[in-house]
Amino acid sequence: MPTKEGIPLIEIWQGLGVDWSKLSLSQTQQVFEATGLGFVYLPQHFPEAERLVTYRREIGKRPPLATMELMWKPYLGQATVVSGYVHPPTETMFREAFQLREVTEFITVKGLEGSCDLPRDRTCIIGLRQPSLGTQQVKHPTPEGQDSDPTEEDFSFERLLLHPRDYGLGGKEVPLPSTQILIEQIQTVLAGQTSEFMKAAIWNGGFYLWRSGVCSDLESGLSQAESLLTQGKVQAKLQEIQHSF
Repeated sequence: MPTKEGIPLIEIWQGLGVDWSKLSLSQTQQVFEATGLGFVYLPQHFPEAERLVTYRREIGKRPPLATMELMWKPYLGQATVVSGYVHPPTETMFREAFQLREVTEFITVKGLEGSCDLPRDRTCIIGLRQPSLGTQQVKHPTPEGQDSDPTEEDFSFERLLLHPRDYGLGGKEVPLPSTQILIEQIQTVLAGQTSEFMKAAIWNGGFYLWRSGVCSDLESGLSQAESLLTQGKVQAKLQEIQHSF
């Protein structure tokens, strides 16, 4: 679903020359199979869910619908779901819902504005349930994550606290003044230019390369993320996606 406030992700993609709103669902599937990347645009691909957006706005406070959308996985295959949150009780709800839905691989992130973006100005509080990558049971609940003692179903849920400053990537969050400036900032990162925004991209990219199993640890993930950006490989991937339309 589109963000309740701020810039919808579809507009960021459009600013980068990729307009998912023009594709049918079958065409999106073709792009996904060709490039490994897809995007479900609700008005075009899931109008039933699009009609629920109005209710989310009218209710005001976070209704169950707004929490459900954070867990939605529009993919039938085996995958790791990443859900961002602000308040610890929301994470507890994630874990309970995933258990009921038999979702065995997921990551929870106390991210920027409740997103999946890892912050750089504070400790990152992350939950991992990835049996395929060998996550471990939480043996000592951490006050930061508001954990309760693990149940049998949580046998592989692991609490992870990451301090960006320990990796030389701490700092203030980059302001978001307008869509145009954001697109320009992203383009400088794709061009491999050093900036605070580049540090944020490396911090997040490195973490997700690690947790996707591409890299064996966080340090190698960060190194790989920096190389992909500075050597133009991410820019080349964007061009591949543009040409697949």
